[in-house]
Amino acid sequence: MVLLRTVSLLFAALLAIAPGMRATAQGTRALIVVTSRASINGSGASAGSRLMDIVHPFDAFTHAGWKVDIASPRGGEAPVNPASVDTTEPRIRKYLHGDTLLAHLLKHTIPSADIRPDLYDVIYFAGGHGALWDFLEDQSLGRAAGRIFGKRGILATVGEGAAVLLNTTRGDGTPLYSNARLTCSTDEELEAQGVLREMPYLLESSLRNGGAIHFKTPPFSPNTVVEHRLITGQNSASSPGVAQAVVAKRKELLSEK
Repeated sequence: MVLLRTVSLLFAALLAIAPGMRATAQGTRALIVVTSRASINGSGASAGSRLMDIVHPFDAFTHAGWKVDIASPRGGEAPVNPASVDTTEPRIRKYLHGDTLLAHLLKHTIPSADIRPDLYDVIYFAGGHGALWDFLEDQSLGRAAGRIFGKRGILATVGEGAAVLLNTTRGDGTPLYSNARLTCSTDEELEAQGVLREMPYLLESSLRNGGAIHFKTPPFSPNTVVEHRLITGQNSASSPGVAQAVVAKRKELLSEK
């Protein structure tokens, strides 16, 4: 009887704790940041975000029960690169045919000046050539990334989204990417796309020169690098892996509390 009563008390205690644990997980809030730049200077080629870089993280984060917001430097409707709208990709088809929440968020993005870092546990920067301008020039994005990371949050990027790292520092003022293992869109990938000379700088080279430990795979192949709470992907093919790694890392962090 004593054993039965002890087991019952333990079970009751677990039931009492479980709702709180679930609330903590469901209380996670993530911010996806996209470029506001529609075209590349001089060429007219699209510089908008790649849809793959948005739909996979959005899908993974919302399925995890997280609240997701989308921001951009200018706010309002964010441009998407038409070449990235691959109708053979199931998740993109879902977006094109009925994902009204994501469509609404992309049409009404939060201006970067209005981002409140204290609200978020995760910040993720999507790729797209425009990010090379936007994420470097907009100092508020680097500050937001640094604050979220500094409070044990997760900072994630895909492709050119890693340009924000050039703006992001640790609490002591040193670049966050210095001596960090990471990846980003490579110089070879930009050359293969025929836009190398039109880019304002070479992201891979800039990060390497600043002390990043850069890992890369052959152009356009998946590559995700997890450096504790800094999670980076090389290109759009890496966006599913980055999204899964972010969700797994958040679960790990919650289990440590």
